[in-house]
Amino acid sequence: LGLDGRSARGRLAAAGMVLDTCALPHGDARGLRLGTAALTTQGMGEAEMSQVAKLFAAVLRDEADSKRAREEVRDLAGRFPPYPDE
Repeated sequence: LGLDGRSARGRLAAAGMVLDTCALPHGDARGLRLGTAALTTQGMGEAEMSQVAKLFAAVLRDEADSKRAREEVRDLAGRFPPYPDE
């Protein structure tokens, strides 16, 4: 994709996807650190992970408008609140 970790993180953050970078073993390069624990804890399953992956790829490939992607992220997250009303 031709992106370093910091640039990728910036694109993803603009689309509402927050993650961190991590040092790679050689040189000053940074990679992306992905975790799914928060998503699965909130009840997301395979279908939602597929949607997350598609958004992730579209944003990194610069195929998605960040505003539209952010709206999709907000909609998806809104369906799985961290503290649902009981």
